[in-house]
Amino acid sequence: MKVLRRSPLNFRARLGASPGSYNILPELKKETSEITVHRYGPDEHEISKDVTLKDLNAILEMDGIKWIQINRIHDPSTLDWLRTTLGADPMVLEDISNFDVKPKVEEHDGMLFFIGKLPFINERGDIHIDHVAILLFGDKIVTMTESKGDAFEPLVRRLRSPTGRMRRFGPGYMTYAALDTLLDAFILTSKTFEESIESLEDSLDDDTADNLVLPINRLKRSVSHIRKESIPMHQLAMELKGMESDLINSEDMRIYLNDLYDHSTYVSESLEGSREILNDMHQLCLAIISNNMNKVMKVLTVVATIFIPLTFIAGIYGMNFVNMPELELEMGYFIALAAMGLIGLSMLMVFRRRGWF
Repeated sequence: MKVLRRSPLNFRARLGASPGSYNILPELKKETSEITVHRYGPDEHEISKDVTLKDLNAILEMDGIKWIQINRIHDPSTLDWLRTTLGADPMVLEDISNFDVKPKVEEHDGMLFFIGKLPFINERGDIHIDHVAILLFGDKIVTMTESKGDAFEPLVRRLRSPTGRMRRFGPGYMTYAALDTLLDAFILTSKTFEESIESLEDSLDDDTADNLVLPINRLKRSVSHIRKESIPMHQLAMELKGMESDLINSEDMRIYLNDLYDHSTYVSESLEGSREILNDMHQLCLAIISNNMNKVMKVLTVVATIFIPLTFIAGIYGMNFVNMPELELEMGYFIALAAMGLIGLSMLMVFRRRGWF
């Protein structure tokens, strides 16, 4: 499991760019945004798919709460529409188009603006982090995602229920639900990490430590990367909890903002716990490898120690002096071998009794 990293923007090309300019990779400018509009209220829910920017202006004139879903936020014409029609600040649009911006919340004139991150696991088991923007304009909510997907499909299903909170509550609740969806994705990712850690823990023993060092290190890097993205999400939830804004702050919403903060706290603590466990497992693997190496060195040392006196005896009788009476003994060769064997066996018994091997 690894975290997929997007291609970095050409920062040299951005040097000297005017504030409020879009930060879009050239290959992404060709992509066209996909727009879906949900117009809803306590007694209605109407979905308009594949909406053009021209049709969108007419829909905005209708009654009810409008939730505008925009997939692929790299389309400059869509960003221009947000500026000219909804009055989005150019600095906001710059942050929307810049995928390196960390999660945050800002309040502008009549608008709440959120940048968030959405981690999800693709078919190959790799983790991708989607860049998400949420804008709240009175009775209009705009959610913008980097890629095409169904990140907010759970909210669509909830809108279909005529008795659910989504239809009965205002746009502030939809904003909370969208942010909670992002945190749910972090929770799901942290649960996936925990399952992977449990699998590694079950397979860790003296024989597998060598092969688990790299998987543990890769998983640790993934956890650290997701944790780095979750910290600003926690700060966002904490700031939103204490924010005084007429757009989202009310007695009815207070309990949901507290719930959002609780979820972000859980994510931070879970990822921190996973990171600490992986650090401990990494250290344990290194300790096991070192211990196994020490066992090998102990055996080699015992073998070398046994051969020291044997080599000494062989060296003495291999000097080829003329006056060496033992060389003339008929049984001298066998006596020397017996002495070597007796010494070696004696040393083995002593080493075994002391538990050295």
